[in-house]
Amino acid sequence: PPLILKPYGQQSLRQTLLPVVLVLVLMLDIALQSDEENATGDAQLLCELFSGERASYRYATEKTRVIKENTPFSIIGATQVPFAARLITRMNQGHGLLDRFIIVFPSCLRPTVTETEDALEWLKTQPLQSTTDIFLEVHRVLENRNQNYDFSHAAQMLLTDLQKQEITEINTAIGEGSPSPKNKTLDLLKRSAGAIHIFNYVAGKLVDGQRPDAPPSEIQEVSVRRAEVFVHFATSQKNIATEVIMSLAYLTV
Repeated sequence: PPLILKPYGQQSLRQTLLPVVLVLVLMLDIALQSDEENATGDAQLLCELFSGERASYRYATEKTRVIKENTPFSIIGATQVPFAARLITRMNQGHGLLDRFIIVFPSCLRPTVTETEDALEWLKTQPLQSTTDIFLEVHRVLENRNQNYDFSHAAQMLLTDLQKQEITEINTAIGEGSPSPKNKTLDLLKRSAGAIHIFNYVAGKLVDGQRPDAPPSEIQEVSVRRAEVFVHFATSQKNIATEVIMSLAYLTV
């Protein structure tokens, strides 16, 4: 079942972030293992929640629980590459769960000592010195708010063009007898555009030394274009990682 965390105040948010990161892989691993062995439907439940569908589940000792349509649901976390590889292997079973995740592998290159020292000195001159401050402010301005976000006309036109392009690529692949591209890219792009819109607005206010207010309800085209670059980069990384991991798994069988 989904784990819903509702921290109250900045201190509780600080205390909650770390456990989420530590248990994320374990939670998904248990859910996927249970689904494989007992057909519990945990993977299907996660797919339904991603799509905003009404979902229900129950255990032998509980009554049926119902999750309403369009319930906000997100999973975010970080882990080490070996655990990520095991998780990708479990998720890549053809039920579409892996397609609904954005997976990013940070660069393995470390900055030089000089680059690190220069960056630290530069941060001392800035009003914003940690990304943690941004997330805490995002939590503050959005807490207890029921805000709907819409795309501007220009942003919606761009999304329409991207959707047409996606449909053309799928139809071309089917006509050529090739595997069709994954069809969750646009969904991930819209979600990423919303997150970038909020994050950049709050970060910009903090950099300017201002106390952030609620972000505008209209998502602009620039956020969609930034999301497009990010999602395509993350998707290419995930595809490369999946191919390498599955090829290694095949060789060890």
